[in-house]
Amino acid sequence: MPWRSLVPKRESGQAVIEYALVLALVAAGLLVGLLLFGSSLGGAYGRAADRVQAPGSGPESGAVGREPTD
Repeated sequence: MPWRSLVPKRESGQAVIEYALVLALVAAGLLVGLLLFGSSLGGAYGRAADRVQAPGSGPESGAVGREPTD
């Protein structure tokens, strides 16, 4: 049995509008959340990236311009 036959014809437009409203509310919530917490999240990612060394930049790799630490 196709799923479309489970939804009465007169309510199918109503269901689409309801889904669109829910999607719009979720999108608005994500936008507000990103605007409120965007800079702090960016700072957190930046600090984490600063702590992670790029591959091959450690003292054992022989990278130019880095002094070995004893």
